Formats: sequence, C-alpha cells, structure tokens
Amino acid sequence: TSRRLLQRLRDREEKAVREADEVYVFGWSMPRSDKDQMQLIRRALASRKNPLRRVVAVNWNAPNNYYHRVADVFGLPPKAVTRHDEGLRDFFHRAVVAG
Repeated sequence: TSRRLLQRLRDREEKAVREADEVYVFGWSMPRSDKDQMQLIRRALASRKNPLRRVVAVNWNAPNNYYHRVADVFGLPPKAVTRHDEGLRDFFHRAVVAG
C-alpha cells in the first residue's frame, strides 16, 4: 500500500472525526500500538467547533478501564460514553427496544 493512499485515508478519518455528531466504537481494543490513532482522534477533536453529541462503545465484557480510556480519547467524562458491554447483540437489542 502506498504511503500516499494511507495519508489520504488518515486525512479522511481525521475529517470524519472533526465533523461527526456521533462516534461509534465497535470492538476497538485500543492497544498501545494504536497510539497514532489516539493522537489523530485527539487532534481532530481539538479542531472541532462543537463537542461530540454522543460516543457509543460496543465491546464484549471489557473492563471498566476500557470505557474510561474511550472517554479519555474522545475528551468526555466516562459517564458520557454509552456502553454496550455484551457486544453487538446488546447494541442491536437496545436499538430495537428504543426504536
């Protein structure tokens, strides 16, 4: 893969985070090796005009500190992250019940 292609993808990713109203995190374990991704998200958030309205994290039996890390990366208090800790089944079930 060319570096040029990767840079275009990262530019689009940063623009998406900068312009989004809501962010959905599906199964991203946030390993230390993704430090560049966390920096990209923080940089995009720093240039936003308005805060995110909503961050939803979908994972499977993640520890509490996982959701704290998601909140930290997206610049929110932990209680502001909507948690779906039983994976996609939990996410879709709540969507059907609410919808």
